[in-house]
Amino acid sequence: MTCRTPRIALLAILMLAATTLAARAGDCAAPCAPACAPAPCAVTTMKVCVTQYVPQNYETTRTTYRTEWKEEKFTAVRCEMATEQRTRPVTTYRSVPETHEVVVSRWECVPMQEERTVTRNVMTCKPVTHLVSRCVDRGGHYECREVACGSMGHAGCGRGCHRSSCGSDCCAPVTQMVSCYVPNYVTEQVPVTVMQSVCEQVSEKVMVTTYRQVEKKETVKVTTYKCVPETHQEAYTVSVMRQVPYEASRKVAVCVPVQERVTCTRMVPVTVEKEVTVACAPAGCAEECGSCGKHRGGLCRRGCR
Repeated sequence: MTCRTPRIALLAILMLAATTLAARAGDCAAPCAPACAPAPCAVTTMKVCVTQYVPQNYETTRTTYRTEWKEEKFTAVRCEMATEQRTRPVTTYRSVPETHEVVVSRWECVPMQEERTVTRNVMTCKPVTHLVSRCVDRGGHYECREVACGSMGHAGCGRGCHRSSCGSDCCAPVTQMVSCYVPNYVTEQVPVTVMQSVCEQVSEKVMVTTYRQVEKKETVKVTTYKCVPETHQEAYTVSVMRQVPYEASRKVAVCVPVQERVTCTRMVPVTVEKEVTVACAPAGCAEECGSCGKHRGGLCRRGCR
């Protein structure tokens, strides 16, 4: 706030000077020439009142808040494990034997003789006659044939052949007339009887032993077991979570108002009288300039020409 004071004071001086000059525009000693010839204006000083802001110290009381730690007591709860004895009903089952008579059926195999007709195979030998083909000579005859006189090489040429005169080739074979038997074969069918095994089925009645299931009723003693419930009380131990209260303390932050005396600074407006230098414009120049609209408050913006 102190830094703005000279600017405000300077602005007030300029506004006051402009107002004073507008009020005293007709007080110039030498009026302007009709042609508004350039003539030096008179320089004068004047006293003006200026408002200035001056810092001023003063004492006052203000309220501030201070954080204080306050100890307080409260009731807290902690969990503890504890053992506890309890009882509960328990049901058990006991097996009790019971004996009673029961009629049961039994099956027995009983042998029995019965007559049955069976068929069995019997092998027997029986004569069987069948025809057999054979070749039979039915009266052959003899006839004369010309055959070689020998069976081995030169052996048959002993009488009429000489080896010295034969050279390397044998001479012509010597033949002779012999009597040969010519058979007369005839095929004929001849019955032949042979013994052959034949299987024959023979039916006969025989006595066989068979077994049959026969039911017999009898009474027996049977032991059964029956479950009988029994209820009794049983003691057991359990762990129980318990909440135990206890006194505890803690610190709590508390905002406490505090009254204190402080010295503050404020800006006070003060009116000061100052002497400033101002320049007055000629009257003729003001009229001419006023006709052209360039004159503001008795001062010529462009100056006299």
